[in-house]
Amino acid sequence: ILSHGIPQTDPFSFTAAGKHWVTHEWLAEVLLYLIYKIAGIAGLIFFKGAISALIAFLIYRFGTKKGASAALSAAVAMLTVAAMSYMIYARPHAFTFLFLALLCMILFDQSPRGRTMRWLILPAIFLLWANMHAGFILGLAVYWIVVIREILSKSEPTFAARFKRFGYPAIFATLICLLNPSGYEIFYYPILISMTPAFKSSIAEWVSPVYLGKQEWLALGILGLEATGPAEGPGKK
Repeated sequence: ILSHGIPQTDPFSFTAAGKHWVTHEWLAEVLLYLIYKIAGIAGLIFFKGAISALIAFLIYRFGTKKGASAALSAAVAMLTVAAMSYMIYARPHAFTFLFLALLCMILFDQSPRGRTMRWLILPAIFLLWANMHAGFILGLAVYWIVVIREILSKSEPTFAARFKRFGYPAIFATLICLLNPSGYEIFYYPILISMTPAFKSSIAEWVSPVYLGKQEWLALGILGLEATGPAEGPGKK
């Protein structure tokens, strides 16, 4: 990279040598290489453990801030990390799990500090995310769902005020993702990959954590119970 810049064509494979390459993971790969160069395999193992612990902490912190008990928050955090354990390796997609947890922490923080972080911290997160893993597109989807909900709510007296408060930071965070080696291609690349059956069936981290067969009957059963169960708990209106 220092000698020739970030690769734009495939320099590694035989069958696709010289073909156009969207290097959506370049920054994460550089960081992982530096960890390996400094600390070897042990450093990468430590990285995996640190990422898992940090994700668990963010989930736990999110639960307690929302009023859940410490025990329940810890249980959910541990179960989530356990369900993700087969996917969390010393690979670039680990940053997507981390950034997604951090994104939710910030988005649902209604304090004045949380509003400020939407302008300062979220754009910085998406700038890093768009250069570390194409999963940033999932983060943008979550971000815009929350933004649209807030704009359509009555949190501010006028639509213009709501759009200024929630829409402008989201637009800024979206545009800053263009600052990557592949430019606008980074936006449709993950969608293109996700629509390719060969990739969907061969990329392990895209498989459901409760996959037990082609029909994924357990996942469908859980979703079915959730859909047919009571929408609100007792005592709630």
